[in-house]
Amino acid sequence: MTEETAAPVPVLVADGLVLVGDADVGPFALTLAPGALVSVPVADTETRDLLALTLAGRLAPAAGTLTLDGSPGLGWLPGLRLYEDLARVEEVLRDGRRILGVRTTRDEAARALVDAGLAGVARTPAERLRPVAKATLGVLVAAAPRPPVLVSVLPAGRDDDVAAFHAVVGAAREAGTAVVVVTTGTPPDRGSPVGHLHGRHASEAVA
Repeated sequence: MTEETAAPVPVLVADGLVLVGDADVGPFALTLAPGALVSVPVADTETRDLLALTLAGRLAPAAGTLTLDGSPGLGWLPGLRLYEDLARVEEVLRDGRRILGVRTTRDEAARALVDAGLAGVARTPAERLRPVAKATLGVLVAAAPRPPVLVSVLPAGRDDDVAAFHAVVGAAREAGTAVVVVTTGTPPDRGSPVGHLHGRHASEAVA
């Protein structure tokens, strides 16, 4: 195999991953190439958030291995502070990127918010955003240093909010970042390309 046709080195490899706690997910397998996009549906929001934290390397799995090429980015998650919740959206964007080592001018922030469909809420406290808009803002921040992998949840929401989220994710991919989007929905069947997941609905009794 020549260098020109060699397969790209994966930026994320999960093998036999089992989540901690009562999420009841696993074993889970996923291999992600640079700039790729995969959407992983799980049964409930608790499982969604646990899987996002685990794939981003913020939470150790109960079993299995996770191999990452560099430090992954992690978008907004419910229960984790969006930098300063009471800060305005523009401030969250600039301060969040600064924490990650990326300087963003006011003009650059304004353009980024326009492109993300968030210009109208630039001076709104971030805590007042709809959940999908919070996820979009989280991706805008986390993608700034161009991490090899970015993990984000995608809550249910309005079609226009979801479209804006995917536009921001697309821009991150164009810059070379692979993206994992974890959603709630019907888990993939056993043997699917992203492995198989078993999520327990929050309404179901835990043995």
